Amino acid sequence: MSIYKSSIDGYRDTTKWLAAFTPVTAILTAVVVTGAPVGASLAGASDVGEWLGQHLLLVLCVLAVFVSVGAILWQAARVLSVQPKEVVTILDDTTPQTAKALETAFGAGILAPDFYSEASFEVATQVFYAALKPGQELPKDRDRLVLAFESLREWKLFTDTRRQFGRFLITIGIGALVICVAIAVAVTQIGMGGPITQPTRVQVTLGSNGAAALRQATGCTDPTHSTFYALRGTWDAPMLAVTGAGCSVPATWAPALDQAVVIPLS
Repeated sequence: MSIYKSSIDGYRDTTKWLAAFTPVTAILTAVVVTGAPVGASLAGASDVGEWLGQHLLLVLCVLAVFVSVGAILWQAARVLSVQPKEVVTILDDTTPQTAKALETAFGAGILAPDFYSEASFEVATQVFYAALKPGQELPKDRDRLVLAFESLREWKLFTDTRRQFGRFLITIGIGALVICVAIAVAVTQIGMGGPITQPTRVQVTLGSNGAAALRQATGCTDPTHSTFYALRGTWDAPMLAVTGAGCSVPATWAPALDQAVVIPLS
């Protein structure tokens, strides 16, 4: 086994491990950190559509995690799907990547000691194919060229795999960053307290914009003389029932984290 074949196998094995480890770790981390409070909040919601509308940024964070995982798996598949190419295809390929691969192959002495330049290799190849005729003996350069063909195909496979592996590592780096940011933002969008198991009377201290949000949601005009009950959700993100002056019937309100502090009254 040549050093390039060993390197190709190394790239592919590393890709398999990273492709298996990174997405599983990301999803498990997201579930462990946010799963319980999200589940409790969802279970306490009376309408899923309304809940999604109230937690739109959280939904975007979830989508960001899955898009990142999908991008990582897609790039991993590109590394693992690199296939060897025929010599004719390699020589006829005029893309800058292939031209650079050929230049580096001869510069690294991949075809030495038989060929030290691309020009000498191409001339020998043209002579070889021109001498190939049905019913005649194979040209004398057959063994030398077959070995050179295999070396060139292996080198091209190595460079293609290495290039795709580099892109895969970049995708993992960006994807891991996006996943970490998405989880961090998600934590701020959902209450991390315990679930509300039964209706409980609570004391509510409104934030700077809490009174306006309460009035808009319920019509209540005097929050200081209103009565609040936590119906469902979590203690950091409860659904409140409100009674008082000007309140609609029934009046419910799900305050944002910065709009109110909710404390149960025992």
